[in-house]
Amino acid sequence: MQRPPTKISVENYWNYSAWVANYSEDDVKECARAFTGWTKTQTIPRYPGGFYPSEFVYKPEDHDDGIKTFLGKTGTFNGEDIIDIIVQHPATAKFVATEIYDFFVADDPSEEHIDQLANKFKECDYVIGEVLRFLFYSDLFKQSLFEKVKIVQENMNELNQEDARLTEKYYKSFVRNGAFLNEKRKEKILKKQERIVIMVYLIFYKQFI
Repeated sequence: MQRPPTKISVENYWNYSAWVANYSEDDVKECARAFTGWTKTQTIPRYPGGFYPSEFVYKPEDHDDGIKTFLGKTGTFNGEDIIDIIVQHPATAKFVATEIYDFFVADDPSEEHIDQLANKFKECDYVIGEVLRFLFYSDLFKQSLFEKVKIVQENMNELNQEDARLTEKYYKSFVRNGAFLNEKRKEKILKKQERIVIMVYLIFYKQFI
């Protein structure tokens, strides 16, 4: 049996479950046991010859089939089971929702809106693509189109000359299209922007399905 891949275990926590404040060293060890047997094909050294792809390989003879206890759950877990446990952890939905909200909507979190995204994440059986579909068709996302461009323009002094020129160009375009209109008039503009919203949805949603 191979040595438990603790590096995979720790990276799994770091990438997907940094929000779990009370996990223990035993959880990390049990997680590593679950990932035994997971490896990849040997790659040719990348330098100086360039990139050589490798493929995922599962070796059942190297897998630890014993009982494991991870985040309060016990069973003969493998790597996929561990991922499922992390995804279904009560804190995961809020963590994912916060990350999506921060990237697509605003840096200042809104508990109400984050809860909406978190609930959608659970309702759609943890499919991030469906959460993005829900967001991209929402009034919340349409409104953020106006807010995001204003934030970038306000921090143009941090951009290089070319990026600043492009930002100013598109900022003026947003202003012409209603970024500073009152709410009633802005709503009329938002309705006309439906095609833009659908286009953005298609670009980003397809990356997650």
